[in-house]
Amino acid sequence: MTIVCALFDQDRQRLVLGCNSRALVGDTVLPADRSKWLMVGDWAVAFTGRGLMNDVLENRRADWPEGETSALAMAQLFFRWFRDADIGKEDEGAMDFDTSGMLVHRDGRVFDIDCRLSVEKINANEMWAVGSGMEYALGAAHVLKPYSLSAADLVSKAVAAAIALDSGCPGSPVIEEF
Repeated sequence: MTIVCALFDQDRQRLVLGCNSRALVGDTVLPADRSKWLMVGDWAVAFTGRGLMNDVLENRRADWPEGETSALAMAQLFFRWFRDADIGKEDEGAMDFDTSGMLVHRDGRVFDIDCRLSVEKINANEMWAVGSGMEYALGAAHVLKPYSLSAADLVSKAVAAAIALDSGCPGSPVIEEF
């Protein structure tokens, strides 16, 4: 698994994206450090639980529509690409991709994406987390919010909490701006 977090920094008008740096194969932690976020044009996306989802999106990088502003349109595009790659399974008459993710737009909008690629907009100026350790990251952000930390510090501490408390989030915090 993995943990991904996002928070719009109002002061700097930038998104702060966080994740853990390592991946798992079974119970084995891979040695390479890397970001889980894929940034293309005005969008950044990260899926948790299955690296294959991010691989499909990376391989389709040239096909991402320029100027698209609808998160639903992006999720529908991802759905077609994942279906074409034959990585979903049918569950109760709907496709299930056995993963969840987050989609963010450069303008500060943050969207949760569930295992069926349903899109839910997150309230503005709230940090959101997805993946293994999500509860730890959200709990840390909730407790630290009154301390007026920078967006980058809040996201970093939330990711660090997930890494420290959930064995599915190996590595160290990776913090990026978008």
